[in-house]
Amino acid sequence: MDKPLALFRCDASPKIGAGHVTRCLALSEALAAAGWRVIFAVGSETSKTAPALFASGFEFRECDSPPGVQPAILGEYVDGNADLLVIDHYQLDATFERACRLWAKCILVLDDETGRRHDCDILADAGAPDGSCYAPYVTDATRIYVGPQYALIRQAFVGRREAALKRRDGRAVRDIFVSFGATDAQDAITRSLEVLKELPTSVTLTIALSRSVLKLDELRQHCDTRTRLLFDISDLSQIMTDADLAIGAAGATAFERAVVGLPSAIVTLADNQRNICQRLVEQGAAVDIGRLDINFPSRLSSLLHELVVDGTRRVRMAQAASNLVDGRGPIRLAQVCK
Repeated sequence: MDKPLALFRCDASPKIGAGHVTRCLALSEALAAAGWRVIFAVGSETSKTAPALFASGFEFRECDSPPGVQPAILGEYVDGNADLLVIDHYQLDATFERACRLWAKCILVLDDETGRRHDCDILADAGAPDGSCYAPYVTDATRIYVGPQYALIRQAFVGRREAALKRRDGRAVRDIFVSFGATDAQDAITRSLEVLKELPTSVTLTIALSRSVLKLDELRQHCDTRTRLLFDISDLSQIMTDADLAIGAAGATAFERAVVGLPSAIVTLADNQRNICQRLVEQGAAVDIGRLDINFPSRLSSLLHELVVDGTRRVRMAQAASNLVDGRGPIRLAQVCK
């Protein structure tokens, strides 16, 4: 009997980062473990921005054609028959999805309250507060799954979860993990480093990003000997496990930090990150630095010094974060795709 076939349509680039590909990889791992064959269709810039895809071993095809002709091309990639099409792409909507129904038996869309209309069978959004926000944009037949229980976390993080949580005992902060997406399009790392240099030199700063980051030369000028730059790391789970505190965006990586109980100060870089930020902060899993405005450095400085000295608070944050995100989101979503 042939394996069921899932085709993923997502992209990564210096402009949009690698988040879409990262969460698709998490779901693809769960599907593959359940016996599915997986193919990715991605833009040509994806290889430089999301090398984890190519390290994963999954089949992939490049797809840079205009959206209007993509459904036919994708159909050829699957020989006219896919059991599941997963779309995680802000530039594709109901028109595209409807055209793919000629060869896709089931369509799953991953969204972030972008206000697009969809013609899909399943919609998932780990950051949305409830499914009602999608009512105007989907059909009555669409099954909607929302909340952190559907956060798409790669298996490597789940595998290190137990060891990571044992470390969240309020010990002194020795390593701070800094990440604002693969390409840091808003230059948040450089602005953060101005504040992080105030910390004792015994604190290591571990920064993860892609080599396609837009202002790499400028960033290097702000680094000192205790700054560790890590480029294009396909698996950040061990690095987050070893860190004692994190500063980062309220995007997909915020859920990765939560599953390993890493206390975090989070920045909202886009409107579609507001729900994730609000959920984490309300649950006591993170502290909110706000936006990258003129007062960002002073807010970061104040919150950072509070967290570094308050080990008890960091323990509570770790417990709240790990309770909120258990890492089983990919398995739950894979089960509804049968």
